Amino acid sequence: MDRQKLPWNAARQAALADRLRDLPGISGSKVGGNEGNRQISSGIVGDLFNLLARPGRAVAGGVYSAVDRDPETSVLGGVAEGLSGRGQRNFSDVLGELGVKNRFAKSVGGFGLDIATDPLTYLGIKGQRGISATEALSEATREALKRNIAPNVLGDTAHRLAATLERENPGRLYVEFAGKRIGPGFVTPHKVANIIKDGIVGPDGDRRMLAQLFSRDSELGKDLAGKARVWESGSSGAFEKHQRGIQDIYNSLDQSDQKLVSYALEEGADLSTVLPSGGVRIEGMNTLEDYKKLARAQLDIWFDDELTLGIRKPEDYSANYVPKYFQGRIPEEFPGLSPAAQVRMTKRMGTLPKDLQNVSLRKLEQLPGYDPLVNINDIMTQRAAAHYRNVGRAQLRRDAVESYGVKLDAKTPEMDAALREMNMIPVKHIAGPGIDDYAEAGYYLPEHMVKTLNQTERVLTDTTTGNQFMRWYDKVMHQWKFLNTSVNPGYWTRNSMSDGIMNFMDGVRNPKYYQQATRVLTEHRAGTTSEMLGLIGKGGAPKTTLVDFGGHRVPTTQVWSDFIRAGGKTGDITTNLQASLDPTARQGLGNFIDKNVQGVGGAINKGESKLMDWNNMREDWFRLSHFMSATEDGMRRGLSYEDAVAKAGQRVRKYNIDYGQLSSFERKYVRRVVPFYSWMRRNTPLQIELMFTRPGYMAAYSKGNDLMQGLLGTDDGSGDYMVPKWIRDTMPVRLAMANNKSSNPLDKLIRMASGAKGDEAVFMSPVSSMSPLGDIQHVTNPIQAFTERGGLTSPGAATMAGVGAVAKDVVNMATPAIKAPVEIATGKSLYTGAPIEDWKNYLIGQLAPGRNVNAALQGKRNNLTSALTGLQMQPVTAARQKGEFRRRQDVLQAYINRRGGKGTQARQWQRYLRQSGKSVGA
Repeated sequence: MDRQKLPWNAARQAALADRLRDLPGISGSKVGGNEGNRQISSGIVGDLFNLLARPGRAVAGGVYSAVDRDPETSVLGGVAEGLSGRGQRNFSDVLGELGVKNRFAKSVGGFGLDIATDPLTYLGIKGQRGISATEALSEATREALKRNIAPNVLGDTAHRLAATLERENPGRLYVEFAGKRIGPGFVTPHKVANIIKDGIVGPDGDRRMLAQLFSRDSELGKDLAGKARVWESGSSGAFEKHQRGIQDIYNSLDQSDQKLVSYALEEGADLSTVLPSGGVRIEGMNTLEDYKKLARAQLDIWFDDELTLGIRKPEDYSANYVPKYFQGRIPEEFPGLSPAAQVRMTKRMGTLPKDLQNVSLRKLEQLPGYDPLVNINDIMTQRAAAHYRNVGRAQLRRDAVESYGVKLDAKTPEMDAALREMNMIPVKHIAGPGIDDYAEAGYYLPEHMVKTLNQTERVLTDTTTGNQFMRWYDKVMHQWKFLNTSVNPGYWTRNSMSDGIMNFMDGVRNPKYYQQATRVLTEHRAGTTSEMLGLIGKGGAPKTTLVDFGGHRVPTTQVWSDFIRAGGKTGDITTNLQASLDPTARQGLGNFIDKNVQGVGGAINKGESKLMDWNNMREDWFRLSHFMSATEDGMRRGLSYEDAVAKAGQRVRKYNIDYGQLSSFERKYVRRVVPFYSWMRRNTPLQIELMFTRPGYMAAYSKGNDLMQGLLGTDDGSGDYMVPKWIRDTMPVRLAMANNKSSNPLDKLIRMASGAKGDEAVFMSPVSSMSPLGDIQHVTNPIQAFTERGGLTSPGAATMAGVGAVAKDVVNMATPAIKAPVEIATGKSLYTGAPIEDWKNYLIGQLAPGRNVNAALQGKRNNLTSALTGLQMQPVTAARQKGEFRRRQDVLQAYINRRGGKGTQARQWQRYLRQSGKSVGA
């Protein structure tokens, strides 16, 4: 290292810093960095990945020692160095030793060989789901009834048969190498885990409060929670399809025409001579009568579907019925309100009670205090949302009865008592419509499952979601999240990277799946309008082609249908209640602007809607690609097409993050406090699981780091100096080397984009919001803080440090509604503790567009680049080096203070501090 080229006058401190790295650590934690190595890292996450890299390093180290010309090295020595962590060899080094000079050939070839020769690449732990206790008891009871077992021994017989089923169909874990099982399978450890969990949070089906608050599986029961997500996903996909089709068709009409269609539909008026005000805009839709007929046809289809599921009765049908929805609540002074309508008084959106349905839209619109939806577009969208929410819940109830119900053909008091003694009760106790036919047929269902179904119904019809303040808060937070995500270019990059990484983790390697997903999505979306127009003979047949999928030539329409049926799409229709059912909750920033600049707001709302639609399509693209890959993988493993589709849906919900898999408490409260909680809640345990079950794929992060640095020519870290710990903690990729006056155009571009000087190193931090891996730090940060503060040698202070790390993490993730008032009151940033000196920039910086403008105006190029590209470029500036030097001094001083200056190591640190001085040279 050339001391004279350091960016600040600290030659003495630099020499002491070199010595610092050779001194023993404190409580197992290194004070200094590991600058100079190929990869720099610190903290628990770095240690974990260093361990994962060792088998691959050992193989590469052994091969390197075999081909190098140094007589002092040996194959066993190279392997031992790799396994111990001292060796950092990879196959790029091996290729270089064999004479490969081209940097790109070495890097790419080395990366491929690193993957191919690492034993962890082929090692994994697979799980095989066994029969659950609920499934076993239901199946056993059905079998006992078939045998005509007497009522007095029915319970004993069923429990004995259930125990046999559980014993013969246990959940298993097994080790897999290169896709093949090796060794015996192990009965899933969840049996032991459940014994512990039952003691803490209560038995399955009766989980205690803490588990129910933070786990949907505990709240609903694991058997039912999975089924709920499948139906919610299907309902969400169908709603989105119809919503888009409705808006594409009816938004072509002027507002006055939309009202006229609504009035005519309700009043039975004929519009066959009334032309659209702006002329014909959709082929075949020549008069407003065509639009009226289409609305009637679609309303009838929804009614028939609800009739089939038992949600409606035949006598509910009316040819002129138009559902009524309100942007404002139903006034209390309205005469003759039914008890149901009294409950709806707390909602901002409700339907008129049946005894008042004869009040026409025209009259309601004119009455003071009412704000009904009168545009046919809005009415149809709300009817679609209500339909698919009701259908999803009814399908869940019916599916639960089909899967776990027990049918009693000849009901007797004795048999009824026997089943009730087994905690099975008649399905008539299930709340909500749709199961009358099962009740009449004599079905019974486990009591805990009836309770969870009823709990689901209460959650999804809870009137507290209509609280005025919370609805206002939700709208504000919706806009805040939108401005910090969808309008921020970096968000699209980061999320796409995360989705791509998760797909790769679960086997999506062939680009054909992405190409096929593009075709499926394109034809599905293009065919929606044609499909709706076809209801009245105005549309052509939707275009569809065949794709090679699951060993068959399958139409794209069927692929999408199977994707929805398997629960591959997120089920936001039943988890984001307000956004799906409340017209005011969908109002965007444009509604506010329209009150001040008429006409501009509508354009803004349309732009916002389009961005959200594109983001939804982006997510569908990754999920659909994963679904197709997983289905083919299942069929290769011997599953039938139907079973492979169902299994693929489970894999998509697991790896592509099912945002709706939240408990009622998380959905209603926690997500409002922590805006991006949905992703973190599901992703964190998944990443920890992958560390143990898919170590080879997790080790690919380190190999990818080597690949990028090899391609950039930055795998020599000898010039690194005083890299801040917060950078090292993120397993950074070195984008530009320190003290490097390179003429390479790419190096110059990186320095320009990051704002780095020619003698400053630049790093990019994958373990951050750039990749799914970053959420692991929510777990490791408090453990790391505990260790660094002294661990078990200073338990009080260490515990406080761990608790402080948790609090800091929670505060950093919290909504601005919590952070901002505290920061304004204290004048300090809750995250960094630094004083807030520029309040104007502080307020502007609460939104991504404001931060980006500030970064541009203030010349903070690394911040601007991160925002625009999603790449977290961090230059190691002089200020950051000084800060790191002070941090190391503070750590040493704290250690000396804890030891009272006693002990060899403490005296060693004291001498170091006396030599370095308490101030950093300027």
